[in-house]
Amino acid sequence: WARGKRDEGEVRVVPLPPIRAAKGLALGALCAGAIGWFTHHYTDAALPWMDSALSSFSLVAQYWTARRHAASWLLWIAVDIFYVGMFAFKGLWLTAGLYAAMIGLAVLGYWRWRQAMRRSAA
Repeated sequence: WARGKRDEGEVRVVPLPPIRAAKGLALGALCAGAIGWFTHHYTDAALPWMDSALSSFSLVAQYWTARRHAASWLLWIAVDIFYVGMFAFKGLWLTAGLYAAMIGLAVLGYWRWRQAMRRSAA
């Protein structure tokens, strides 16, 4: 992260080209399907399809975050919303609350990175 900052100490945010976004989402869906199929058939996981989708798209979001794409925060928000629902369904209220807090952090991250993008464009 230290190398990805401007002289003012602000993160350099890089736009996510639509084709790269589509490829990332397609890869997330493909991996979700493969992992979901495997865990559905070979484990006793309670929610294998949802678990695999959330894990796969979390990895896509993490990759985009490491590449400093502001869109990563939007994917984190979506993933975390589903995590809250999944943990609430399982009755894991503290974990659901933790992921609800992470939604707030992702909203804040997106807002700050959008501000950084605007400042660098000006």
